[in-house]
Amino acid sequence: MGAEYTYTNRNDAYSNPENYIPSSSAQLKESNIAPFMEYKHLLSICQLTAGLRWEAVRFNYYENGSTLLIKVVRSATYSQASLQLHR
Repeated sequence: MGAEYTYTNRNDAYSNPENYIPSSSAQLKESNIAPFMEYKHLLSICQLTAGLRWEAVRFNYYENGSTLLIKVVRSATYSQASLQLHR
């Protein structure tokens, strides 16, 4: 039994005083959590293994916004569960 957790908060600021290309700013916020467990049972002819993992991811990307009025450009959230049996 265990879990994984990650959190990222990245800020990018590109400034071009010469105005060759436009200045821009971006912010990325991402969090992942994945608890998991595994069960093993030894039989006389084989070993049965069952595992379960649930994963939830939240991703937000902001572009060219101020710290007070930041606009969500792209975002995604998903979760997934799976069961595996091995012989």
